[in-house]
Amino acid sequence: MHVIEQEWEKIIEYLRKEFEIQNVSFATWIKPLQIQGIIGQTVYLKVKSSAWADYLKARYSVLLRISIEEITGKTVDIEFVVEGDKIPYKKYETNESKRSGLNKRYTFDNFVVGNNNNFAYSASYAVAKSPGDVYNPLFIYGSAGLGKTHLLHSIANYVVNNKLQERVVYTTSEMFTNELIETLKSSKGIASMDKFREKYREADILLVDDIQFIIGKESTQEEFFHTFNHLYMARKQIVISSDRPPKEMKTLEERLKGRFECGLIADIGAPEYETRMAILRRTIEQKLWERYSISDEVLQYIAMNIHTNVRELEGALTKVIAWCKLTQYEELIDITVAEEILKDFVSDSPEKKISEDVLLEHVAEHYFVSVEDIKGKKRNAKFVIPRQIAMYLLRDLTDLTLEAIGAILGGRNYTTVKYGIEKVTNEMRNNKELENSIKVLKKILGK
Repeated sequence: MHVIEQEWEKIIEYLRKEFEIQNVSFATWIKPLQIQGIIGQTVYLKVKSSAWADYLKARYSVLLRISIEEITGKTVDIEFVVEGDKIPYKKYETNESKRSGLNKRYTFDNFVVGNNNNFAYSASYAVAKSPGDVYNPLFIYGSAGLGKTHLLHSIANYVVNNKLQERVVYTTSEMFTNELIETLKSSKGIASMDKFREKYREADILLVDDIQFIIGKESTQEEFFHTFNHLYMARKQIVISSDRPPKEMKTLEERLKGRFECGLIADIGAPEYETRMAILRRTIEQKLWERYSISDEVLQYIAMNIHTNVRELEGALTKVIAWCKLTQYEELIDITVAEEILKDFVSDSPEKKISEDVLLEHVAEHYFVSVEDIKGKKRNAKFVIPRQIAMYLLRDLTDLTLEAIGAILGGRNYTTVKYGIEKVTNEMRNNKELENSIKVLKKILGK
């Protein structure tokens, strides 16, 4: 943060010009400001009196924050300290004391971003960088196991690490409800209730997971409604997750539904194939599982057969690794071994329609060529063999006609496609390597 001190003159000059501050006002209020200290993400500015502090906070605090960010790229908070007073160090908690209930492993850095979650990720990151200023409340929804909890913890961990003064409270609606019940049962009565409300209403950032579970719980909804209002009016950040959007919470009180809809709503969908592969590779990297020899075909098999839940995806990979550990298996894990290990995960999978685009991508990846090469006009064996295999698989695994397959593969005619399929069929009878390649590709494609 020393860059703010180094660039202070540029910062206040930017403020003067950009916001057209009159010379008299600039000389009276801005020019005399001095940096007394910087702690975490807060810049403390020395002022002459508490009256000055109140005026400056109301009139110039936001403009100073903007100017600092424009000149230095740093996102900060501004506090004014009366000359002679000390910075209130006792206000601050340690990072560890504020991590209660948080999972340190859930961060933005290890969240795999894809088309299915990019919007929710970007909104969450923006909230973490500037809580209370943008997208308040932030409402994230999606099915179980897609990363909602990961994003909530990522926001909390980012704030804890970068904004020392912020008080972060993470909870689930179930925990909130149980705590409220215990408070109401307490013999301490009003004092106990005051302590409960202080915990949640003094938060700078409140994150509530699985809010759908307060549906039908009248006392919980009533208390949460007032907590929400208190924080929202104080411009404190609220982040909520659910398995459905507010409009589909049929029995939720309308006033709460309206509160949830007044901010930004972001959904998380099921990850596409590329994202699933990235998640598997990131999991191997994070858990230091590189020492186990898992073929790419195994990862592709998992990604193709488990596609609606990230937890199940990671669980399948974990089961393969656990099997290696327990059996002390040190050879390359191929798709035949993996298929046996994961039979409980994929045996009941419904029949899936094969996408021709996905099929071509797998054939291209298997033979180290591009999809464009398969569709192209090159006639050497490096490209002809995967092209003919693609013809064979498209005919075997889809209901496409020979004419349709020819159109997909660069506009080839019926006769060319028919010849390619027959050539692969005949070659497989005597070529074990080709037969195994076809089997591997079919397993990867879930067939």
